[in-house]
Amino acid sequence: MARTRFFKTGLTLSIHDGDERELSLIVGYEFTAAFRGSRDEPAQSADAEIVSVRLYHPFGGSEIPVPIWLRSFVETDRDLIESLVAAAVEQERSDKAEAEERRAEELAELLREEA
Repeated sequence: MARTRFFKTGLTLSIHDGDERELSLIVGYEFTAAFRGSRDEPAQSADAEIVSVRLYHPFGGSEIPVPIWLRSFVETDRDLIESLVAAAVEQERSDKAEAEERRAEELAELLREEA
């Protein structure tokens, strides 16, 4: 089961009086990594599925659900979904590099202890 990741972003709304309002959003999403394919299964590109959208106050920390129309708007924003995929891919690379570095450090420590 995929873990839910979270992405903070903003949404600017133009209000009838001509002013713009910035809404802060926390988007929860599940990431599916790319699959190169195999003899039995076709290749699949990386994707993100939005599972939650909440408004939050950046200074107070409180969160509330968004109206259905806003959630629908966010869920169909292809640019946002591409940003979510890019963020997840970068996080996966970073996590992998950190794990490799940690393993190398543990191995070096074991070798020092044996010497």
